Amino acid sequence: MRRPKCITWFVIADGARFRVFESAGPAKDFNLILNEESEQARRPSRKFDVNRPGCGRGIGTGASYSLEPTQDFYEAAKRGFLRGAMEFVNTGAREGRSQHLAIIAPPKALAAISQDALDKTIASLSLDLTKTPVHELRDRLEEKIHHW
Repeated sequence: MRRPKCITWFVIADGARFRVFESAGPAKDFNLILNEESEQARRPSRKFDVNRPGCGRGIGTGASYSLEPTQDFYEAAKRGFLRGAMEFVNTGAREGRSQHLAIIAPPKALAAISQDALDKTIASLSLDLTKTPVHELRDRLEEKIHHW
């Protein structure tokens, strides 16, 4: 009796780049499913069109002080981009297009992605492989993930 195919999706991301590959096993090729880049998340905070934080004067002393911004728009753009891309991955997992999920990202992006990932995650690696060519990925991941 033939075993059913076990498809693993590999999510390789940072705050502004998101790639998803699929593989049917360690000896199989990686097929690119999704390749997205966010220009918004690549822009530094100073390039966002926002007003500077306000300032005020203390009552009684007259000393001035500045108000801290409530949000870093650069980090918010990264989180929003990752959240949107993970919707694609979670939808594919719910539809049965993948049985397992491996997440490879730098620490901050890994934390953001892991919050949104479904329970099909078999590995989470804190590596930045977003610029690694496809032909090198399988070799790099094979030594880290032994049970896909």
